[in-house]
Amino acid sequence: MDTKILKCFQIVCEEKSLSRAAKRLYITPQGLSKNIRQLEQRRERLRIGCANGVLNLLPLSLILAFGVEHTGLRLEWREYPNRQVKEKLLSSEIEYGFVIGGREEAGVECRKITGCRLCLMVYEGHPLFEEEQASMEQLSGEPLLLMNESFRLYHDFTACCALRGIEPNIVAKTADGAGLYRLCSQKVGLAVAPEFFREEFQMRGMKLLPFAENLWWEIYGAHRRETAEYENIRLFVQYLKRHLPR
Repeated sequence: MDTKILKCFQIVCEEKSLSRAAKRLYITPQGLSKNIRQLEQRRERLRIGCANGVLNLLPLSLILAFGVEHTGLRLEWREYPNRQVKEKLLSSEIEYGFVIGGREEAGVECRKITGCRLCLMVYEGHPLFEEEQASMEQLSGEPLLLMNESFRLYHDFTACCALRGIEPNIVAKTADGAGLYRLCSQKVGLAVAPEFFREEFQMRGMKLLPFAENLWWEIYGAHRRETAEYENIRLFVQYLKRHLPR
């Protein structure tokens, strides 16, 4: 959020007079009133950004039900690439974001919402198909299928490979889970995918193996720390804690 608008609000509270606050800020009362109204409008709506893939595990109905409970708030939501959700949160284009991975950023408060295991999708006939789990070392030289660079999964998985000195043989990158499933079923390669694929696709002739390294795909809720006491944020955070306790 524009810190100038927050400063205007602070001065109005201190002076308890719009005209005195405007004089102190060297702007017209009309200009100050417009700034305060912008702040009020932001408190009256809740714009939510969801990273691509989040709604496969976090039900959209849960988000929409919050809007039903709080009809005084104008609820808006939209999907973005994971990085864009963070950028839009920091630039105040959204008030709340659901992101993959919870790396701390200055001025942002994160809370783990939910998650699932990261798995290896294997097709019938592959030597790993009879296994109960897979290890990173077993992937050396294997043709791999991944979501593309717009997804946090790609960056997290390749980072895990780098830490273990593994050079992943990535033969294809897709923009959606259906692409991963299709290519794996065609035996193009093995796919790295979240465990919720088990519910999303018919796994006939396919298998999801959890990694022995216990890799996870996690969703975090995030908002700017300076907005923590805003009613829209406070109500939504309380709602999530009530319906999705850790």
